[in-house]
Amino acid sequence: TVTGNHEVEHENYYKYMKYDEFSDYPTVQSLNERFWSFTTGSLMVIGLNSNITTNLGDIQKNWLEEKLNAAQFDPSIEFVFIIVHHFPTTELWVEGITYDGGPAYIANKIVPILKRFPKVIQLSYGHTHGFERGTIESMIENGWGDFRIVCGGGSGGATDRWGAFRNQDVPNIHITLDNYFYQLIEIDVYNRILESKMYSLGNSSKARNNEVLDSWYKKLNQPEPVRPTLKAPTFAIGKMVLNSSEIGSGDSLMTVRVQISQEAAFVKSVIDTMIHWKNIYGVDALYNPINKNAGLDLKKLSFPISKFVPNKTHYYRVKYRDHNLRWSVWSTAFPFNTPTDVDDLQLPTEFALFQNYPNPFNPATTINYHIPKTSHVSLKVYDILGKEVAVLVNEVKLPGKYQINFDSNSISKIKLASGVYIYRMIAEGFSFTKKLVVMK
Repeated sequence: TVTGNHEVEHENYYKYMKYDEFSDYPTVQSLNERFWSFTTGSLMVIGLNSNITTNLGDIQKNWLEEKLNAAQFDPSIEFVFIIVHHFPTTELWVEGITYDGGPAYIANKIVPILKRFPKVIQLSYGHTHGFERGTIESMIENGWGDFRIVCGGGSGGATDRWGAFRNQDVPNIHITLDNYFYQLIEIDVYNRILESKMYSLGNSSKARNNEVLDSWYKKLNQPEPVRPTLKAPTFAIGKMVLNSSEIGSGDSLMTVRVQISQEAAFVKSVIDTMIHWKNIYGVDALYNPINKNAGLDLKKLSFPISKFVPNKTHYYRVKYRDHNLRWSVWSTAFPFNTPTDVDDLQLPTEFALFQNYPNPFNPATTINYHIPKTSHVSLKVYDILGKEVAVLVNEVKLPGKYQINFDSNSISKIKLASGVYIYRMIAEGFSFTKKLVVMK
């Protein structure tokens, strides 16, 4: 247990909750038991006092950095848990953010420290009487990934129900439930795996019998997701749909970060956002949780066309985060042009393959084609002798107008020399052929 605004530093708390053996300051009355740490197996647990935000708060902050530094260089410690009372942010009880100094101290003083140490796995807290789970991005690019923030304040007392206080949808909180519950956390030291489950008892409106409503894990031996690959965006009335690959690893896709820019270097982005697999926020008329991202395909994210300059080349790239909280590297940037008018968005009435542009080119060119009905489409490049040198499309396509970027350096099976090549599209028994010229 850690102290919070309920205990208000009362002498009886320290009289009966004896943590002398965990304290680094057993002889200093003002610091003894205020904050503490212990290690068991490969787990270090650190308890902080979020009441003290003045000079004692600075002492605690410096002590925390020393503990995390020591853990970082100790190979026997692999998981670090931080426990505090106050939250850094919340969805259920917005008034609590400014209720006292604790939330600001955690958000502004403690979280920036935790982001610098990759062994931090979870920041657990209460203050809000409910369950909330989210993520904080680590500052260490090649570490073990991001860390979780978990509100475990739904174990006793009155729950903070939806609508009882002011609510807000926080981007980095993915699941919020106004339930009574408890958590069980298991650590497999040998296999370096942490697994956690949240068991719900429901609330006064809807009872639940120890129902597992959430689970999460950390697997230190699991590699990060592979680099995503991209395809040309597709367009519909008022929107553009990005098309990216499967996650390509043993895990599932949790978050996609998307950047869209008018510059290939992404110095300044038109869009820079993260979209998650789930956003459980609020309840329906039967008190069942609402997933605002239900039905969302993270590999086909859409954005309003109005955000982009018409007939202007833009670039997009993505990177993936799995449920192990590790990120892939960025995909290769993919160029695309936005439509100039509504006519460009109307579905085509016939199959068509258009001349690539620019032509001649080096090293990349753009090829446009139309598909009037759902069809398997093959689009390949051949040399003048008929030898296949690149496969640009080989899959079922929905009706629409498509654009694909052919980079002769990266997509080709062989390094293309200067000369004339053939590209052929086959769909529904139709075959179309055009010439393109590589000039180096």
